[in-house]
Amino acid sequence: MGLLIMEKKDLASKYEQLEALAESSELMHKHDSAMNKSALAESRKREESLKKTVSVKDACIASVSLWNSSPSLTKPCMLAFSDIYFAHTSWGYFLLSFVA
Repeated sequence: MGLLIMEKKDLASKYEQLEALAESSELMHKHDSAMNKSALAESRKREESLKKTVSVKDACIASVSLWNSSPSLTKPCMLAFSDIYFAHTSWGYFLLSFVA
């Protein structure tokens, strides 16, 4: 009879350990899932930012091409460049390094 009680306590202890492990695994899974969602949102923000950068770069190339092709278009090109620059101030250093 004593052996059955000891075996029952041992099995109950193992069951509690497995329950704790399962709960811990579930929490880790939820944490990992949240981290993946956060990383995905961040990568989407970066993608949008890069798309804006590419559109600004393309506009700058078009402006520089017009500027080089006709000296009479110098003033409109500079105005277009300043509009682009002020519209995307966070990319100002990129623009300046591209034009220079």
